[in-house]
Amino acid sequence: MIKTNKKYDNLITFGCSFTTGHNLGDEGSWGFSLAKLLNCNHVNKGGGSSNTNIFTNVINYCENNDMSNSCIGIQWSEVTRREYWDEKNNRYHTLGIGTFSSTHKILERESSHYDSLSFIKNNQPFFGDMWFNLAENTLRTIIAMISVKSYLKNKNIDFIMFEGINSIKTINKSFYPQDHQTNINHYTPSEGNDFTLLRDEIRMSILNDDTFYSELNDWMSAMYSHPNFDTTLNDGHPHQEIVEWWVGKMYQHIKNVENKN
Repeated sequence: MIKTNKKYDNLITFGCSFTTGHNLGDEGSWGFSLAKLLNCNHVNKGGGSSNTNIFTNVINYCENNDMSNSCIGIQWSEVTRREYWDEKNNRYHTLGIGTFSSTHKILERESSHYDSLSFIKNNQPFFGDMWFNLAENTLRTIIAMISVKSYLKNKNIDFIMFEGINSIKTINKSFYPQDHQTNINHYTPSEGNDFTLLRDEIRMSILNDDTFYSELNDWMSAMYSHPNFDTTLNDGHPHQEIVEWWVGKMYQHIKNVENKN
């Protein structure tokens, strides 16, 4: 757990566009605000990533950098996000179930990887069964959360985590088309695929751990309930007042854990 009375050199943050500081720049990011409270430098490693990619990025960074006097902040993203290979540009891109909505218009904005994405869209029934099953994607996120927590604790690296978009506690099924909605409270183990990790007690044990800030559930849901949140200010992303409010709540959680222990 991050400590408010410990002098860190760096806070390194990982997540999606909620972490990069969408349209605000790094100085408008939650990591920058938390680093100010911790009186340390901020290293922003956010991007439009899937939770699997966020987990991988945390491990890669820690394995290749001196972490002896640094701490980690992780913002988990929307569970359907995953990477696909763009052969034309020789790189991975991230997509989620929202990529194919009528409002996303990614095929209009991202013409550089039109061929790969259009193939996926034109064969969505095939990819949908593999990629956008609610139980499967929630399970992948739970595995990432458990794995990164175990890794950081084993390495004695202080950290804090929270959910940015949607929650494994109460999955917002509006993200999912009807034929991919799976009731995560009535999982059915099958040959080679056991959904036991979706049990309520396991999901809640992750969220209720001191290293996880979950008092207000996920950030997106919380900010949409905030009286001063304005969807017109930042493309539906946190604007500066919301960033400061969220970081203040998270910092108070850290202090409360310190006082409890």
